[in-house]
Amino acid sequence: MTKKKSRNIILLISAMIASVAVFLHFGVIVIPLLMPYKFWLMLIAYGLILGAQ
Repeated sequence: MTKKKSRNIILLISAMIASVAVFLHFGVIVIPLLMPYKFWLMLIAYGLILGAQ
């Protein structure tokens, strides 16, 4: 089991990755290097959430 502080940090990182992917999808930010990897960013964020539980 992870400690509560570590779990919160993992969830924060996951939320940041997911928000970057959403912003990329809607064109709010444009990072050409990450555009093809939007799906994988969301998958990584979801995996982090599952791992933090």
